[in-house]
Amino acid sequence: MTRAIRFSVPADHPALAGHFPGTPMVPGSVILERILALCPTGSSHLDFIKFQHPLIPGREAEVEFGPARDGRALDFRCLQSGRSICAGRLTITP
Repeated sequence: MTRAIRFSVPADHPALAGHFPGTPMVPGSVILERILALCPTGSSHLDFIKFQHPLIPGREAEVEFGPARDGRALDFRCLQSGRSICAGRLTITP
């Protein structure tokens, strides 16, 4: 994987309302939006993603990208405090 790109989702983000009262967590759609925005190749589409743990709002997370074996895609993983939040693959589109 390449160097980590850091991001955070503020605790007052509008998508957090109701996700979940008393124990807030960032919805998967917001995490995916951040990953796509940080993708170093720019244009790409999601092949797959697997969520493993919740992302806690207000804390820093990081995304790591690396070339997939076929050379036409990027593998990625998102971590928070060393714990895997999600991982997947993006196909690079010209």
